[in-house]
Amino acid sequence: MYVWSQLTQSEQQQVLPVYFQEIGKQYKNIKPKSSGNIVASEGLIITEITEDAINAERFKVFMYAQSNVQQENVYYQDAFNNKLYFNNDVPNKLRKPIQKAFEVNMSQGPLCFEQMRDVSVIVDYESEQIQVTKENYFNMIQSSVEHFFIRLSDSFVTLNNDLTVLLRASLTESNLRILEHHFEVQISIQQDMMPTLTKILTKIRAKDVQYDCKTIYNQLVVTINAFVPESYGLMLGSLLRQETSGYAQLQFKSQKFIMNEEDPRHVNIALTEEEIIEFGVQGKNKKSDQKAVKSNTKMVGENVKIDEDVGANIAQRIVNQVLRQKGLYVGEIVEDAEKQRTVKRNR
Repeated sequence: MYVWSQLTQSEQQQVLPVYFQEIGKQYKNIKPKSSGNIVASEGLIITEITEDAINAERFKVFMYAQSNVQQENVYYQDAFNNKLYFNNDVPNKLRKPIQKAFEVNMSQGPLCFEQMRDVSVIVDYESEQIQVTKENYFNMIQSSVEHFFIRLSDSFVTLNNDLTVLLRASLTESNLRILEHHFEVQISIQQDMMPTLTKILTKIRAKDVQYDCKTIYNQLVVTINAFVPESYGLMLGSLLRQETSGYAQLQFKSQKFIMNEEDPRHVNIALTEEEIIEFGVQGKNKKSDQKAVKSNTKMVGENVKIDEDVGANIAQRIVNQVLRQKGLYVGEIVEDAEKQRTVKRNR
C-alpha cells in the first residue's frame, strides 16, 4: 500500500509516474476521442463531519499537453505562445492554482530547465459527492488504482505543489522536442566549389537550404540561403575560408528557433537476439565499432573542429550540453568500464 506521506522524495519519483498514467488510462477509456498522453491525479476534500457520517468531495484532475493547439476560450496565454485550456467542468477555485503551476513549468521545462514555447495544456475535471460513516472511512480514501490511497487536502489552495508535479508529468509524457537557435546565412560561391560547400553544409546540419544561380561577368555564381545552428555559426567563416580558399562570401541575415525533430529522450540500446549472441549482453564491442565509424573529428585550423555524429541523437546531445553548462546532473553510461579498471590495475 502506498501512502504519500510515508514515501521519500526518491520513492515518489518512481511511484507517482505510474500512478498518474493509470488514472490517465481511465480517462481515455471514458473519452476515447481525446488525444495525447494523459496523466491524472485524485484528491479528496472533506466538506463536513457530523456525528454519524463524513461528507467529502472526491475529484480527479486530468491533464495532457500538445503542441500549439488552436482552440477558442483560452484561459491563459503567456508571451511565448504557451496556452492553458480548461473544460467547462473545472471549478473556478481550482483554476488559479493550475495557472500558477502552468507558469512555473513553462518557465522551466522538464528536459533542460529552459523556457518552453508553443505548448498547449488542456485540463479536465471530474468530481462526486460521497458520504461514508466513520467506520467505513477506509473506503473513502481508497484510490481507484489498486494499492494506492487518495491524499487528503484541506482545500484546493493546498494542492499547489501537487498540481505542479502533475502538470510537469503531463509535459514529460508528451511529445517534447528541442528548439535550437539558428542563424540565417547567405553564401555566394562559384559553381565549381559547390561539392565542397555541400559537404560543409551537411556536416554542420544546415536546414532549409535554398539555391539560386545567377550569371555574373560570364561566370555562374550560386547563392545559397540556409539556417545554420548557433554552435556552428561562429566557426562557419573560418571553415569556409579554409575549405574554399577564400572564394566563398558569407553574410548573416537573421536568426530564429527551429525545432529538432528527434526525441531527446530516446536512446537506442535495444539489441536483437542475434546481436546479443554476436556482441554479448552489453554490446560492448558493437558500441566500440560504431563509435569508430560514426565519430569522425576533423580539425579545421587550430581551434575549430566538427564532429560528424552520423546516426547520433543530436537533440539529446544538446540537452546534455545545456545541463553541463548549468552544472546539473547528466546521467551517462560509462563505456568499457571493465577496460578502465584493468588499465588502472595494471599501472
